[in-house]
Amino acid sequence: MRKFKTFAMVLVLVLACVLVLTACTPEDQSNFKIVFKADGNTIASYTLAQVLAEGWTEPTVPAKDGYTGEWAAYEIPTDDLTADLVINAVYTAVEVKSYTYRTYMASSPDTWNNHIWETNADSYIFGYTEIGWIDISLNSTYDAYEWKYEMMVENGYEDVSANYMTDPAFAEKYGLTAYETAEEVPAGYVMKVQLNPNACWEDGTKITTKDYLDSMEDLLDPAMLNYRANSYTEGEGEIANAANRFNSGSTVVEDAAAHTDYADADIWLDVTGYSVFFGASYPVSTYYGAYTSMFIVDGVDIFQKYAGGEQTVWQITEEVIADWNAVSANFGDDNPLAYREYCFCNFTYPETPFDDVGIFAEGDYTLYIVYAKPITDYNFKIHAGSLWLVKQDIYDSTKREEGGLVVTNYGTSVADYMSYGPYKLVEYQEEKIIKMEKNEKWYGYTDGKHVGQFQTTAIRTEIIPEQKTALQMFEIGELDDIALTATDMDTYRYSKYLLKTDDTYTYRFFFNTDLESLQAIETETQRHVAIISVTEFRKAWSMAINRADFALNGTAGMKPAFSLLNTMYYYDIENDPESRYRNTDVAKLAILKLYNMENDYGAGKTYATLDEAYNAVTGFDIEQARELFTSAYNIAVESQIYNGTDDINIQVLYSKATVSAAGYLQQDMMQKYLDEATVGTPLEGKITLNYTNHNDRYGAVGEGDAECGWGAWGGAYLYPFRMVSCYADPDYTDIHERSGFNAAVETVTISYDFNGDGEAEDVTKTYQIWAKELRGTTYDKLENPNECKLYVLSALEYALLDRCCMIPVLSDVSVSMYSAKVKYATLDYVALAGYGGIRYMTYNYDDEAWDAFLEENNNNLKPIYV
Repeated sequence: MRKFKTFAMVLVLVLACVLVLTACTPEDQSNFKIVFKADGNTIASYTLAQVLAEGWTEPTVPAKDGYTGEWAAYEIPTDDLTADLVINAVYTAVEVKSYTYRTYMASSPDTWNNHIWETNADSYIFGYTEIGWIDISLNSTYDAYEWKYEMMVENGYEDVSANYMTDPAFAEKYGLTAYETAEEVPAGYVMKVQLNPNACWEDGTKITTKDYLDSMEDLLDPAMLNYRANSYTEGEGEIANAANRFNSGSTVVEDAAAHTDYADADIWLDVTGYSVFFGASYPVSTYYGAYTSMFIVDGVDIFQKYAGGEQTVWQITEEVIADWNAVSANFGDDNPLAYREYCFCNFTYPETPFDDVGIFAEGDYTLYIVYAKPITDYNFKIHAGSLWLVKQDIYDSTKREEGGLVVTNYGTSVADYMSYGPYKLVEYQEEKIIKMEKNEKWYGYTDGKHVGQFQTTAIRTEIIPEQKTALQMFEIGELDDIALTATDMDTYRYSKYLLKTDDTYTYRFFFNTDLESLQAIETETQRHVAIISVTEFRKAWSMAINRADFALNGTAGMKPAFSLLNTMYYYDIENDPESRYRNTDVAKLAILKLYNMENDYGAGKTYATLDEAYNAVTGFDIEQARELFTSAYNIAVESQIYNGTDDINIQVLYSKATVSAAGYLQQDMMQKYLDEATVGTPLEGKITLNYTNHNDRYGAVGEGDAECGWGAWGGAYLYPFRMVSCYADPDYTDIHERSGFNAAVETVTISYDFNGDGEAEDVTKTYQIWAKELRGTTYDKLENPNECKLYVLSALEYALLDRCCMIPVLSDVSVSMYSAKVKYATLDYVALAGYGGIRYMTYNYDDEAWDAFLEENNNNLKPIYV
């Protein structure tokens, strides 16, 4: 039991015998010190005079990993202090318990370099080994999310836009417009960030502004073309001049009308591809179909003259100018430069040095970010959840040239990577195992702000392609979680350890619809697949699927999907926590229209309300499927892409890993649906599905090397207006359905009151342009921008689905079990924070106790989990 007198006790003595102290204490005695030391280091020092006159506060014993500490017993003397009183910290070693979280993945990540990662598997490792400026986690009552300040100090950001955006030189440098007064400056242009000075790499090297600047310079390096640069070159978090730096010196195709300084010799005519018609991105072909007569000049069809033959790209001549100015005149445009609206040019981005990118430092721990457009406080916090840091010496040491680009091996092995988060990577064996342990250099273990968090001491992740194998390991206690399949539910449907979590991912069939590449596959494999190019065939397939039955009996608990975006997408969660895209009227109407039910609700109709009709959607209509299969057969035979008798053997690239028992169950169910839907049609008994694995199913189908794949898009659930770009903007990401679908050329017409005059107008743009506008600021100045964006998104979603280059089937629900070893903070899913994750996971057993528990149960926990 420690024994000491506190300052309050000393005060009693002082009041009682102040005269005695004055009489018996020499004057210089009051200068002797009371010193607190820990491991020989002075923690605090007080003179006796301070103690008697001003008071004092006992300092906190410095934390020491693996020990508990307290000050040695002491008393503050009231007299006879003849030398400094030294009070030492006494440390007692604590029993160190290990808590290993044991989990698994189906396949290894290709990389965990945060500059180039693409898949969920790629982001797995740095989800533990890195952490953002601000993390999102549970609040103290575990019923809502809360912002956690990590790589910045508490509340360590400040909007300083008004201090900078009135300076013309500053604005010009970053390609922005200066404001006359500070009061006019919108919030969110310039953010000042105070970095956490305790943050360091796992080797103990401090992380300073130089790390941030060097890492951003690499991320935006035009010689590298890093995949994740788009987080900062576009969208809500676009940094000023980041896109110019990323594209520096590169040449892209753009509309010539936007480049009036280009000479005729530097532009070309292409009325089938790049064109700007009357100042908007409307392909000429759209107008030609509706206004054919306007393209006739002196009896000549000008459109067919330049688009009807093999040559579609033309140099500019006097004849070209005369022809297309005459077409423009027919539309009422007498501008002598009107011909340029049908032309394109090769635009080269100016050479932009990194110094012109909107990020700069002030000292070692103050960083400024200049945004291309104002960022909201909420979006800033969301973007602050992930960083772009890489360990520069490692990153640079593994650089090399490959395929005309500079690439790096960073994030491909333990030696070629370094952590700065709660855990560090200690072992990586491709397709075998990933091991992580506590990063003892992480500030969070000693800053006093993470008490009770990150109890996990190690993470052991095994690569197990076969779910059946993983389940067996879970049942004997070697794994702490397991994803269940439909075949497991009879056993574990009522387990108290069961956890169901809705996810954003929509599983779909995606197709190669390009006839030429499909015929090449036929030649190579001797399988008939060209009929997939017929839209009616794909629509028939969609109508044949009993999604409700498939979800119930073919999965562990997924839900039927009729759309690309499910109920997990929020379009304005900052201002409206219930702002789910799927719950809006326009989103519902898009799906009703897709399944020919848009006129089925209202007074005296099948369904009384929009919601009743929407809730009745099944996507399953076997009679309609049979009609479409018959039409597809006739079209294919008449166009001579199918002889009418051969079997149609479709190979579905199902997964990267070997197809599991659950996968074959789904194959058999899908085969049954197609068999039933072709009864009585010319295709009866002719269609066979074959599910197989492929290392890159998305690339194989997208490049036209395979006919069909199965997979899911998801994520970015706070940004549905961005998410649709995965299907519609090839500049944003590789479109899986791109073989046979050119989103940069094919168009969608949307009827909406875009100019706010009270009248809707038909506007035609490419899929890509619509998608870019949804991600950008095109509609921000409208009276109700979200209303417009929702309308455009729903129209785009309908158009993509009606084209049927993909068939949505399932909405992902993660059905899993957790082991008796672990305990989640909450079992009620919390938006943005989930169940608390590794931060709040605790353990019912440490590793030693768990081993004993397994032994007591003969290494068979199945009876406990059932």
